Amino acid sequence: MVGNKSYQQQAIIMSTISVSGSFDFVQSYDQASFENAHYAITQCELWEWIRDFDPPTGEGFMFCDTPELKRIKTAMFEHNDSVAGGHSGSSYAYVMRLMQYIATHGFADFKETYLLNN
Repeated sequence: MVGNKSYQQQAIIMSTISVSGSFDFVQSYDQASFENAHYAITQCELWEWIRDFDPPTGEGFMFCDTPELKRIKTAMFEHNDSVAGGHSGSSYAYVMRLMQYIATHGFADFKETYLLNN
């Protein structure tokens, strides 16, 4: 079991992560950041890692600096340095938590939840 989901349920969720990474349904100021992070995690093949990662208490995604997060950050800059370079620590942490939500619950659930709350 991963969390409260079986491996089979997790496999289904992982298969529903949007291949295109299109976030055309989000606020325009978030779209590029979400697409950039989604692209980077996909390129690095780290969806399962981000799903299971639990940053140390007091660090979160903002201050944690694992080899995997370094790979994601590098891929974000390589994909679109103006978007990746525009993050503050808190906006980066926010986007990584949303990507973790997608990895845990699936893209369709993320989209539905986002649209209900925005």
